[in-house]
Amino acid sequence: MKQSPCVGDILLENEAQITVLNKKKLGSGATCEVYLCEYKNTKAAYKKMTKIESHSYFPKQLFREIAITQQCEHPATLKILAFDIRPSKNFSEIKAMILNEYYPKKTLDDCLKEMSSSWTPTDRTICMYGLARGIKHLHTTWKIIHRDIKSSNVFIDEHKRPHIADFGFSKENKNLDQSRACGTPYYMAPEVLTQKFSFPVDIFSLSIVFFEILEGKKCRMKTPNQFQGFKLQKFLNNEWKQGKRPAFTQTKAELKELIDHMWCYEAEERLKIEDICYKLENPDYWIDGTDKNEFLQYKKMIDDYEKDFIGNRVGLDTQEMIQYFNNEVDDDEFSGFSDDLDIDDDDQNDSNHNNLKDNDFLFVRKLIKLANKYNSEAMISLGILFKEGVIVPKDLVLSLKYLNQSLSFGNVYAEILINEINNIPNQNSVCEKEKHFIIGQIHESKGEITDALTSYLFSAKLGHAEAPGRIGSILLRQTDHFELGEKYLLKGAEKNNLFSMYWLAMYYLSHQNYQQSISLLKKCLQQNHFEAASALGRAYLELKDLEMAKKYFRESFKVYHDESAIKFIKFINLELSDDKGENEDFD
Repeated sequence: MKQSPCVGDILLENEAQITVLNKKKLGSGATCEVYLCEYKNTKAAYKKMTKIESHSYFPKQLFREIAITQQCEHPATLKILAFDIRPSKNFSEIKAMILNEYYPKKTLDDCLKEMSSSWTPTDRTICMYGLARGIKHLHTTWKIIHRDIKSSNVFIDEHKRPHIADFGFSKENKNLDQSRACGTPYYMAPEVLTQKFSFPVDIFSLSIVFFEILEGKKCRMKTPNQFQGFKLQKFLNNEWKQGKRPAFTQTKAELKELIDHMWCYEAEERLKIEDICYKLENPDYWIDGTDKNEFLQYKKMIDDYEKDFIGNRVGLDTQEMIQYFNNEVDDDEFSGFSDDLDIDDDDQNDSNHNNLKDNDFLFVRKLIKLANKYNSEAMISLGILFKEGVIVPKDLVLSLKYLNQSLSFGNVYAEILINEINNIPNQNSVCEKEKHFIIGQIHESKGEITDALTSYLFSAKLGHAEAPGRIGSILLRQTDHFELGEKYLLKGAEKNNLFSMYWLAMYYLSHQNYQQSISLLKKCLQQNHFEAASALGRAYLELKDLEMAKKYFRESFKVYHDESAIKFIKFINLELSDDKGENEDFD
């Protein structure tokens, strides 16, 4: 099953893994040079950035592009194989590089000249459909607007399949910075200059790309330069508003009609991307001569990918719950909901807060949310919290994860904290068992599993309470030694170590040992593990004890501010209302 992509998974471990195959450049731009290279036995495009000043906005913009591209990975988007962004020794400059999949046919823009001669009707129809499905993935799954769809931002593979690239201008719809025009003039929707735009800007741009695919040539309308704001606004308001469009010469009526509904002057009149995909699945909207079996095979490949990916995002066992959760809850639905989830005094006493305030957990949740949106300040804050064990359990593996992500995002101050952690084992005040435990965490954060296990084992022999749990968690995650992993987790749990108890509880939960899991999770909850309440809710839900499940999901939301608990509460309320004819939390 497809996992939600993580930026840390593609952080380059060693530049020696890259072998440049030809010193001749594949291309170059104002900020980069591109070479053909080999990486892990695969040909790749090695995009090496020129010198970047560390105080500039460019490092963050570059990392955001990498993060969005990786997050939105799809059969119709560009795949990033690896990247590296790090400061020079004196912090004055940033060194950066990206490894992309290598596409020998380059971009759709490069292919337009040969389209009428070497591209079959099937190739062109599938290219249009693939672009539509890729944009649909951005719009509906991630709520992201690309803002710079054009033929030069679409790479073509050896099978003539499209891959959307260049997410530098992309933004989440609800967080869209509309303070400046983005894009290329003749691909640019009229409303872009008004600074009030949303998903339809991509539909407009896509219509121009479709025109180019169908006509086999560039769109050559005479448009002012992007930065000649007044002239461009006059052109868009006059020419486009009056209905002037590129002239078709060889496009069938159905596809003309489709494009006419995509490049409407008024944004609200344009087709939605779902409607465009639906129409392109109808043979009436295929280029004459398209091979039905080849088209359906490509469609099935994308359908299977998206079904697998969405299924993993939901992560539920029963078909009924999957069906219900497909109706995602908007963030706005959380506001004002807390009052409907009153927790009585007994419930609050069960959680044993030990002087931690609800606001502390809310603060951590907000930081995690911001970090997931590639906010480097949130990442470095989480790194500090996990480093010091404030609000959350002390965990140098997680601390180093967030600090390294923050550094990769261009936050050079994170390196100071990383170096501080790396130097802890050298301090005379650190005892032997703690020294080896910290060395183990440093190795684990780098993915050096054998070295991590060796250090943890040495620390465990010296009596470190958490070291057995660390060994057990690695054995369960990274090897097939499940029984041995369980034994090490039990050793840590016997010492009431929070890390060991939680990992063992989740292992039991995944293996349907619900009562054992519940017993351990209650101990974790007493020690303020802020995921324990939610896990207890899931365990009781598996046991069909809806009242107890609801109790812990309510606590997870009310006390630990876990917004995902709301979906479970709603589902349980629906189940209970079938039996009782009432829905108490929503009266």
